[in-house]
Amino acid sequence: MRRESALTSLLIHAAVLMLLFGIVVTTAPIGKIDRPVLLTNSKLTPYSPKPGGGGQRDRTDARAGHLPPRSLRQFVPPMVTPTNPTPKLVMEATLDLPPDMKLPDANLPDVGDPGGLGKYLSGGPGGPAGIGSGHGKSMGPADGSGEGERAVYSPGRGGVTMPVPIRRVEPEYSEEARKARAMGVVLVAVEIGPDGKPRNVRVTKSFGLGLDEKAMEAVMQWLFRPGTKDGKPVAVSAEIQVAFHLL
Repeated sequence: MRRESALTSLLIHAAVLMLLFGIVVTTAPIGKIDRPVLLTNSKLTPYSPKPGGGGQRDRTDARAGHLPPRSLRQFVPPMVTPTNPTPKLVMEATLDLPPDMKLPDANLPDVGDPGGLGKYLSGGPGGPAGIGSGHGKSMGPADGSGEGERAVYSPGRGGVTMPVPIRRVEPEYSEEARKARAMGVVLVAVEIGPDGKPRNVRVTKSFGLGLDEKAMEAVMQWLFRPGTKDGKPVAVSAEIQVAFHLL
């Protein structure tokens, strides 16, 4: 009888100590996350337009601002200052790019170059039309149509090299997935800019239970040695596979 009392007392004291020191006993499994893999055989189809150029023969750099809409057929090139303020037939200025193409426009109120340096109503020193410092009727510093400054390329095509991760952040296992004992794979599509930083991060293969968000949070903290084209850093598309397992 004394032995049972002593055992009961020991268990009670142990429980009290665990509560005092914040020790929590849980049956939830421990999550293990495979090292994320950068896929080189991505099925993504990013755009690779011709280098863009344009301008309005102004003396100063093109003003900063957002780009005009995209159109498969361009009738009026983008411009900061209209050359004909009273046209007989009004047509909207556009970029000759697919309408659904997403470009990193700046949140600026005026039409211009999102990466422009000018503060005044300037379309840039290029020409014969458009915005920028190149030659053409579009936007950019090069010669040609399109919007090549912000093109996103596919690795392995046209001599484009694959970005190389130089800093990886391992994603955490979500508590929801841990409690559900869930295991699976999340695919994250990403554009890796010329600065080596991820952008436009999105999930292309979802798993749910909070693992999609955990994978994206980690990928956004990665850093890369950027991909190159003709020896120059360019934006490159890729997919990152993140596999979640339980021990």
